[in-house]
Amino acid sequence: MNIIKPYDTVGRLSMEMEDFLSVGFNFGILYEPYDWLSFGFLYQSETTSQLSGDYKMENTEEFMLTTEGLAPLGGTLGAFGGAAFNATEVEKGTVELEYLMPQNIAFGTSIKVLPNLKINFDVRWVEYSVWDELKFEFSNNVDFLNLSSVIYTVAGGFDVKDNADPDEMRIRRAYEDTWSVAIGAEYQWNDNLVLRAGYEPREGAIPSSSADLLFPIGDADLFTAGFGWQMSNTTRIDAAFGILYSEQSIDACESKNANTCQEGDVVYNPYYSMPFETETTAYIAAISFDKKF
Repeated sequence: MNIIKPYDTVGRLSMEMEDFLSVGFNFGILYEPYDWLSFGFLYQSETTSQLSGDYKMENTEEFMLTTEGLAPLGGTLGAFGGAAFNATEVEKGTVELEYLMPQNIAFGTSIKVLPNLKINFDVRWVEYSVWDELKFEFSNNVDFLNLSSVIYTVAGGFDVKDNADPDEMRIRRAYEDTWSVAIGAEYQWNDNLVLRAGYEPREGAIPSSSADLLFPIGDADLFTAGFGWQMSNTTRIDAAFGILYSEQSIDACESKNANTCQEGDVVYNPYYSMPFETETTAYIAAISFDKKF
């Protein structure tokens, strides 16, 4: 029987899922006591997407040798949370995932400090703690998850959270709610053109104990610029561009989502006991065209 080592590749799992319709709602209030001062409030509800689609697991030759060696133990493995192995090179089926988009609340104020210049302040709270784990439910048993389930059962005495069943994979997230503050400026260049710029030192929802490369974003800085152009009484164009930058340095064994030193934690722990760093730069662009008829 082949022995799998910590950094061996066991296979490649690919999934394609979608949800045709997810329903949520927004609620906002704008209060302008003076022509130079306004206040705003916005609530965006949580939305739930029932994603479904297909998966394909392509097992490596080394992992195939392992499953073939364990295949005769199929009945015995049932006592440890496992099942009979498929022992095939490619495993296919359908997969489902319930994915939540967290609710958020924002408060803002706009102050006209000069006839052509407004300064805007915003405070936003986002309930990222709803992302406790991602639970993938497969239509068939998957050999890697089957073996992982056995390992978690055996390692249960070492206080390891069980993240796998033969037909289910649970990827830990354990994110945190965040508060963030943003500041922006709006300059009325002329009657038709307004220029905008902003900065947000964004608090990360992912603590170092939950960092990984699925969402490699910790504390971040967001810089934005844009404009609004009133082409006519009935036509308007608004555009914006932003740059977000984030970096993290994670010590060995610090993240339970990527490099924990806990023996038996096999889903999801790709950098077992190794320190790693992440650096993310995102370029964001948006444009809107408004035409009244």
